[in-house]
Amino acid sequence: TRFVLKNICDKVQGGFYRLKIIYIEQLPIPAASDEQKTTITALVDQILAVKAADPQADTSALEGEIDTLVYRLYGLTPEEIAIVGHLTTRQPTMRQHRRHQHLLGTIAGALVNFLQET
Repeated sequence: TRFVLKNICDKVQGGFYRLKIIYIEQLPIPAASDEQKTTITALVDQILAVKAADPQADTSALEGEIDTLVYRLYGLTPEEIAIVGHLTTRQPTMRQHRRHQHLLGTIAGALVNFLQET
């Protein structure tokens, strides 16, 4: 995601990326069936509800379900999934963690809006 964001988004103070709809529209999001959209939206809603109730709650199982659905949408091979998994399991610094949390919240909201509009 950093590679894609770095190439399509403006960078603002603090090293954050400015996410605007014109940037979101450039993300390579594959077409999903209505069933897939409903499933992903429900999982995102569950994560947001859990995090709203307890920001420290562990939502990794729900996030893993979304990961699996996204891997299928993109048609990733087991080898590609292993590469993506390796990239996402490195321990981030506290600063990276805060950036990731902010970015994930923004992307989750944009994804829900996108799925509801299509």
